[in-house]
Amino acid sequence: MKNKDKRFIFFLVFLLLGAAITIQIKSTVYTNKKQSANSLNIEKLKTQIEKETKISELFRQSIKENEQKKESYLKTSANDKEYPELKKQLDELKLLAGMTDVKGAGVIIKLNDALIKGDGLISDYILHNTDIAMVVNELRAAGAQAISINNERIIATSGFICTGPTIKINRNRYAVPFEIKAIGNPDEIIKQLEESETVMLLKNDNIRVDITKDGEVHIPKYSNNLDDLISGLEVLNNENQ
Repeated sequence: MKNKDKRFIFFLVFLLLGAAITIQIKSTVYTNKKQSANSLNIEKLKTQIEKETKISELFRQSIKENEQKKESYLKTSANDKEYPELKKQLDELKLLAGMTDVKGAGVIIKLNDALIKGDGLISDYILHNTDIAMVVNELRAAGAQAISINNERIIATSGFICTGPTIKINRNRYAVPFEIKAIGNPDEIIKQLEESETVMLLKNDNIRVDITKDGEVHIPKYSNNLDDLISGLEVLNNENQ
């Protein structure tokens, strides 16, 4: 082999070897850079997570403190002597809504099915839910401030539903007799009832109606679950106020 050919072969070998080394170096540098970048990103993520965790914990603590303050405020505002006006308003609202036991002068009405049946239908001589509702309406028209039926406090949402031989009042079933209590001016209430068409029709069907005046009528507060009454309601913010 000639010297010229040998030099060419050596040149080619060294050229390839140099290229291989260069590629290896570049690959190593790229890998190191990539690993460094990944490590940096991971550290950044860790730092960010730690920061967000601390912020979240601060928010949770703040919410907890505000809840405690709210409970303390409600408890204090309702009971503490420092808030007499607020307590007075709360008591008045409970009174109007039927959420408190009350007493006062009024009347007691006892209703029962007829003892003597006439020639009409049997249904004409028994009490119905509509009869109860009409008597309650007469009491309201006479200015009754509180009403109960068999010690069930009657509020704005109270209903009277016929369920066979019983009548459902505030989701509880009752059979005759019915005792209706009403607090208000006794004379005005008795006058309203005795002159009403409702009581006249009941007596014509021999339904037993007994009305008495009472100087101290006791009516209990509404005792059913309030959540069922407001579960579908949502407060609207009045922008004009």
